Amino acid sequence: MRRRDAAAVLTLLAVLLVGTQPAQADPVYPSKDDVRRAQQQAATVGSQVTRLQAQLDLAAARVEAADIAFSSAAEDFDSAKIELQDTQRAATAAAEVARRAGQRLVGAQQQVGRLAAQSYRSGGSVASLDVLLSPRGPDDVLERASMMRTLAGARQQTVEKMDAARVVATTLDKQAGEAMVRQAAAAKKLERARAQAEQRAASARATLATQTQARTVLLTKLAAARKTSVDVERARQTGLAAAAERRLEVQRERAAAREAARQRARDRAAAGNNNSGGSPPSNPAPSDPAPSDPGTGSGSSNGSSSAGQSAVAWAKQKLGLPYQWGGAGPGSYDCSGLTMRAWEQAGVQLPHSSRIQYRQVDKISYSQLRAGDLLFFATDTGNPDTIHHVAMYIGGGQMIEAPYTGANVRITALRRTGAMPYAGRP
Repeated sequence: MRRRDAAAVLTLLAVLLVGTQPAQADPVYPSKDDVRRAQQQAATVGSQVTRLQAQLDLAAARVEAADIAFSSAAEDFDSAKIELQDTQRAATAAAEVARRAGQRLVGAQQQVGRLAAQSYRSGGSVASLDVLLSPRGPDDVLERASMMRTLAGARQQTVEKMDAARVVATTLDKQAGEAMVRQAAAAKKLERARAQAEQRAASARATLATQTQARTVLLTKLAAARKTSVDVERARQTGLAAAAERRLEVQRERAAAREAARQRARDRAAAGNNNSGGSPPSNPAPSDPAPSDPGTGSGSSNGSSSAGQSAVAWAKQKLGLPYQWGGAGPGSYDCSGLTMRAWEQAGVQLPHSSRIQYRQVDKISYSQLRAGDLLFFATDTGNPDTIHHVAMYIGGGQMIEAPYTGANVRITALRRTGAMPYAGRP
């Protein structure tokens, strides 16, 4: 009986133990809330990327504006520096003229002094000994005295003329000195403005770099949320930016074309008024007007086609060297420093200023471009005084340039946005 009771107890315990074991768990999968939260997270990060992209676009625009402002300020200073050198040479020449005038005056004064001393020594004899000793008597003495007075008068006139010349030369010397002081002060002021513009450009680039780094972090998060790679996301964002730039480029080209059409209409109207009764002037092609640059001079060209090719070949050897304001080699260049040195080795002298280079070179239409020709860019393409950049055409629709601070000498596609209506041939 006891055995049967024990077996029954054991059986009951086994049943109880089996009944207390946990049931098999259902398969684990994301809930609707998990999916919703994941979607919200991706949307949140996407919104952050969108906002940061807008900030990046603004920062990039500020960098571009700062670079142009810096280039313009640098050109202002470069032009002032060249003008200061010209003023210094003029002041030196004026001082030399004044010095020579002073020397001539001293010589004339010394001659008059010697004449006066001679007249003084012989003055008493006119009334006594000369009258007695002269073979012709008093008439001869009077004739000689009259000749002496005439000679003294002529020399006195010479002294007076020399004195007047000295006064003029001294005045010119003073004016040249004052002009040099003014030009030096202007150059110093423009140098400070250039330094400030350079600092603003550097600050804008630092801000852009910081925001670009933050964008990379967000893109990493967004890529993880969307199960895409950072490279794919970056390529997409880059493509969107490029498309926006292309749309902006089209808008700029259309605006430039409209302005060119209006200008041609004004030119035709003016030509019609000036040539009434005669045959109408031939109209240039809409996309490529003939050179006409009022107020700046047509400039001149001294370089041959082979010289232009030589300038291009030399410039290509400088690819990869850093941009440096005021740089003229051998380790760094700014825009006008690169074009100046390239043409210098080809036998043509250019100043270290894109604005003054534009004044000197021959103006040509873009359809006439050949290797070595210069391309000028301005904030106002109707005003050469706003030119801030110069590049060199190398053929095949490409140009070489030293672009801006932080970049290197590079080859890029020819740009017409912001370009002057005419290119230049040294």
